[in-house]
Amino acid sequence: MYNSRHNNSKIKIVSVSTAVPEYMYSQSEIADILNYSGRGKEIFLNSGVSQRYLFLEKDKAYNNESPNELIRRYEQGAKELGQKAIYNLLKLKSLNPTDIDFLITTSCTGYLCPSLSFRYIKELGMKESIKAVDLQGMGCGAALPAINQAYNYIISNPKHRAIVLSVEICSASHYIDEDMETLVANAIFSDGASAMLLGNSDSKYPYILDFDSCINPENIDKLGFSMENGKLRIILSKHIKEMICPLVKTIVGNILKRNNLNQNDVKYWIIHPGGKSIIDGLQEMFSLTNQQLIYSRSILRNYGNMSSPSIMFVLNEMMQSENPNRDDIGIMVSMGPGLSAYTILLKWS
Repeated sequence: MYNSRHNNSKIKIVSVSTAVPEYMYSQSEIADILNYSGRGKEIFLNSGVSQRYLFLEKDKAYNNESPNELIRRYEQGAKELGQKAIYNLLKLKSLNPTDIDFLITTSCTGYLCPSLSFRYIKELGMKESIKAVDLQGMGCGAALPAINQAYNYIISNPKHRAIVLSVEICSASHYIDEDMETLVANAIFSDGASAMLLGNSDSKYPYILDFDSCINPENIDKLGFSMENGKLRIILSKHIKEMICPLVKTIVGNILKRNNLNQNDVKYWIIHPGGKSIIDGLQEMFSLTNQQLIYSRSILRNYGNMSSPSIMFVLNEMMQSENPNRDDIGIMVSMGPGLSAYTILLKWS
């Protein structure tokens, strides 16, 4: 467990942008493409997801791709969606690629060397002196520790700007077999990218008060990927909700106590839409209202679980719909393999 608090520093989230593939699929369409019927299709239709975006043309089936075809699709999709998210982010603040001093990326649905950050630097024409970091294999939770690293960079370089870019082509890791865990994963995971700009500029977004995390290595084998027949295959225990929710309760309790707050002080809950059961479990654990989780459920319903980019989609939708007041408190929560849980405490100014 860690925290990275700096009481005298007000590093702000300056802006957030998102990007999705061109093609949107209904749950029924994806089930049909993957040849799920009966009980399998019923799981698709009752997953809390209505539609998803996949980096795949509508007239091309993707249930029999070779390992080489999958990694090429990951590479192309990550490149296009990541660049689009960064470009949209820069445009929002009238910035140029050369204005960025630090870039950190997160991804777990493919592996590239040179890594994603170097490809964006080349394609977008970022400056050669930019600092670049790539977090690989941290799953759905990765965006928050990446934000922590960008925050730490800005603490050391107060006049600089940092971008956190999360991008996943989860459809390139959809494994087809008869197992229930792959069926459930194929029913919710999707493709997307999100980008966040951090710095000391004024914005409608909050500043960051504190970070916390908890990793339970006893359950390291309960969530993640294995490699089967040259392809990524999901590991998704049916007991994830029972294991992950107590971790979230621990870190939320710790971060609130450390900052002399209680749960009633939190107005905005920005929760990773990991799946219907995860959202339901956290709602019950914290006695949250439907309104407090409306944005997490909305992102799950309209986009699916995009893994690491999802949490920024939730924050972005919340900010498009709400008008927070000065001193309002928010909390971001994500979870991933390890098992791990992460939180960021936010305050509007």
